[in-house]
Amino acid sequence: MQQNQAAFDQQQATHRSTVDAVNNSMMSTYNSQNASGDHMQRDFINTMRGEETVNNPADGQQYQVESGANQYWMNNNNEYIPSNNTMFDPNADPNLWNQQWQEVTPE
Repeated sequence: MQQNQAAFDQQQATHRSTVDAVNNSMMSTYNSQNASGDHMQRDFINTMRGEETVNNPADGQQYQVESGANQYWMNNNNEYIPSNNTMFDPNADPNLWNQQWQEVTPE
């Protein structure tokens, strides 16, 4: 009787493991497709608004900025400077009140 119970328990454990693997795979696919749809929707909205989403490494947050520049710099007040000059560094510009500017990256 114990041998039958052990075999049954093993069969159930194998079945649970298989079902869990299938469920995890399905959920992973769903999450991936959902994230892709979210990204496409955000890109569409950004295009309609003339905006771009940037990631600020200083605080890990995402911000909306006016699109059209190759480079963006943001200060602690969430003010930003767009630039198409790769040599531009607002931290070296005395006209910008010696604020600390962090380059933010487009998403």
